[in-house]
Amino acid sequence: MNILYVGYEKGLNGGSRSLINLISHLECDLNNNIYVLTSFGEGPFFDELQKHRVTVIVKKYYPWILHKSEDNKWVKQKIKYRYAKSIINNIVGKQIANFIKDKDIQIIHTNSSVINIGGIAHKYSGVYHIWHIREFGDLDFGMYPLLSRKETYGFMNRNADVFVANSIAVAEHYTLLDRTRMMVIYNGVDSNNVIKYHTHHENINILLAARYEPSKGQDDAFKACRQLLKEGYQNFHIFFAGSGYPSAVDHDIQKYVSLLGNVNNLPELRKKIDIELVCSRCEAFGRVTAEAMLSKIAVIGTRSGGTPELIQDGVTGLLYESGNYSELCHKIEYLIDNNEIRVQLGCNAQNYAIEHFTDDIYFNNINTLYQQALSSDNRSGG
Repeated sequence: MNILYVGYEKGLNGGSRSLINLISHLECDLNNNIYVLTSFGEGPFFDELQKHRVTVIVKKYYPWILHKSEDNKWVKQKIKYRYAKSIINNIVGKQIANFIKDKDIQIIHTNSSVINIGGIAHKYSGVYHIWHIREFGDLDFGMYPLLSRKETYGFMNRNADVFVANSIAVAEHYTLLDRTRMMVIYNGVDSNNVIKYHTHHENINILLAARYEPSKGQDDAFKACRQLLKEGYQNFHIFFAGSGYPSAVDHDIQKYVSLLGNVNNLPELRKKIDIELVCSRCEAFGRVTAEAMLSKIAVIGTRSGGTPELIQDGVTGLLYESGNYSELCHKIEYLIDNNEIRVQLGCNAQNYAIEHFTDDIYFNNINTLYQQALSSDNRSGG
């Protein structure tokens, strides 16, 4: 099989990690020729690709969905995209289409909705195109199309054979896409996250694992921490593993919080964790949630986005209303006070995650889609 992946980010975040996991499986078959198109010739994603049996193509192209800024700046961004960057994308898309024909590539797999270069390449090559949608865009990252909704989703409908959403919530969010070509495949996470035992420790250790930014909602956790102290709880400690400095960590709670920065070996850290918090306002899937579940940790997540598809409240974890730090505080207290329930939730979570969210399951689902694509004579309009 000859396949071209289209990347979209410089860093190595959730979507790119899922792509790397997929490549790790595919490269084991020497009959697979794997190509990866990226706009960045440096950075963590590019560096990781160098470790794999892939051919990397670096071409400068631009996202067509961006963070919405101040009105005047946003208008300028839209004008710049329509009359300059979209033209560059179209030129690059034609070049990639010629490359696709030259290498006899059979499948294009775009790894995000924020780029359209794979759709353009499909338009000029006619090669089967899978468009993977890993984000809400607006609800999770405050991102919006630079073209009109009609233009954006009309183009996607004309230039994709299949849409893959990473949760039911994401699939249902894209109401203007052709529902008959939409399918849901949950992300897979590395089986190295499966933890059979946890180290003994005195305090209840709580983990937050995500870069610090408003959409990740970590301030809920630190406000809940402050409330825990007011209510007399002192037998806990919060570990924050991620870049950035949380402004909510003030003098009152510093003693109970460790800021670790980026952590390269989260499975090792999770061996001493009792509770993990996923406070994102609207997580599309929740890779961190799935990793914590595989680690046999009791997870408390927000009742929003794709998180309730991973966490069944009271069975495989607990849910709270995003922004309601008082409710989060009471959920933490409940798990601190009820050791057996906390342990059972962790066991249930691990069993469920092993059945649904491992990288092997993810690969098998994606590979089935690839085999269907290779045997299909159907093509979307171009």
